[in-house]
Amino acid sequence: MRPIRLCCLTGLLLACEALRQVTWTAKTRRSLPTDADFKSWFLQDDRVPACVIAASEVISDVTALGDDRYEAYLSSTTFPFVTLEPKMIFACSRNAEGAIVIQLLDQKMDASGPSWATNIVLATSHIMNTTSTCKYWIDDGDELVGEASVATQFDIPRWVPIPVTVIQNSGQGAIQKQVDDDVLAVLAKLATTPTTAP
Repeated sequence: MRPIRLCCLTGLLLACEALRQVTWTAKTRRSLPTDADFKSWFLQDDRVPACVIAASEVISDVTALGDDRYEAYLSSTTFPFVTLEPKMIFACSRNAEGAIVIQLLDQKMDASGPSWATNIVLATSHIMNTTSTCKYWIDDGDELVGEASVATQFDIPRWVPIPVTVIQNSGQGAIQKQVDDDVLAVLAKLATTPTTAP
């Protein structure tokens, strides 16, 4: 029994050694000045959550699922050899403090590119751990504030023919830019005339 246990332990160590961890994190906080009319609309109008969703430039083809849950596609993101095309389920609602909060509930990944590369990405996406939260509110200075936080972590086998630093750095930069751009876009669109809201 002892040799068998040793072999199992060796196999476990080799399996752990065969994985390289990639972690992408992105955070941003932006604000824009508003006026009393906008503040009143933002805090009282039931259409505001839908307006926040519509203002996002990275969310498309939104389908309401009920109970403040939605399904949508995210803008594709290009990495070495592969373009990722995420589909997500998220919640969007007003919290007790009056802020609009969008929280990722589930995410699936499609990918395009060379078959060997997309197969690797799709296999990895099943063990990808992603959290994402966006929050929009009016602060004490009557400014519209947007804050977003995204974190993704997954393992890359050592046999994948791409340096892990390339995956880490290109993915990190792409996600940070996407988060920054989207929060700014949502703020800019929301700050326009509220009466144009659907």
